[in-house]
Amino acid sequence: MPTWLTYNPRDQSFTGRPTSLNVGTFAIIVTATDSKNESTTTSFKIDVQKNYVPVVQKQVDDQQLDLYKAFEMKIERDTFVDPNGDPLNITASRIPRWMTFDRKEMKLTGMPTLYGVYNVSLTATDGWNASATMSF
Repeated sequence: MPTWLTYNPRDQSFTGRPTSLNVGTFAIIVTATDSKNESTTTSFKIDVQKNYVPVVQKQVDDQQLDLYKAFEMKIERDTFVDPNGDPLNITASRIPRWMTFDRKEMKLTGMPTLYGVYNVSLTATDGWNASATMSF
């Protein structure tokens, strides 16, 4: 059994978290023995693949907004992609108080109430906490 994998006999579960150094296929052999010393054996494989970080596929252009005029900007779902096909969690940061980001609808909305230059960032994070960020 690989060193990064452990077996818990109490709940009969395997747990572990391989690193990028553990890429490969691992054969796991399990043997169960009863009180009469009779046993059976089975096996299965664990295929560990490398996680690739999400990437920015479509850069969002800088926007020019009018003071006190409502705006809505839809972020395309394929703005970020994950080479492994992992689901991505998209978040917005450094947004002004008058702006909101709806993750479900993938859109920024608001009404500018102050003149200024705002550097908004969008970040896509996969289930392994690998991420890609872009700003506009």
